[in-house]
Amino acid sequence: MREVAVARPEFHVETAALSGYSTRMAALASDVHQVAATRLAGNRSVPADAFGDVGQEAGVHTALSAHISQLHDHVHAAASTVADLGAKVGVAGNDYTLDEQDKADRFRGVLNGE
Repeated sequence: MREVAVARPEFHVETAALSGYSTRMAALASDVHQVAATRLAGNRSVPADAFGDVGQEAGVHTALSAHISQLHDHVHAAASTVADLGAKVGVAGNDYTLDEQDKADRFRGVLNGE
């Protein structure tokens, strides 16, 4: 009977890429928060007379103001989610690094007869 070599898939984690991603996401989230604070914050409402008397009576400004306020909140929430994702990816990268160090230390221990 002949022995057949079976290819084993290799799993490799680029921890530098995870760290870079984490850093980029933190910067992106900061930029989005800053834009929301400087560009959207001052424009969360529409003047009552912006759409004339009919618009005022119909409450168009109220509906539009509510929508703008919700948009502002969603932008902040999206930026926070991006920041959280980046932070978690950074933690995962650190975990992989620590796991590899632990495996290397145990392997050295085996080689040294410990």
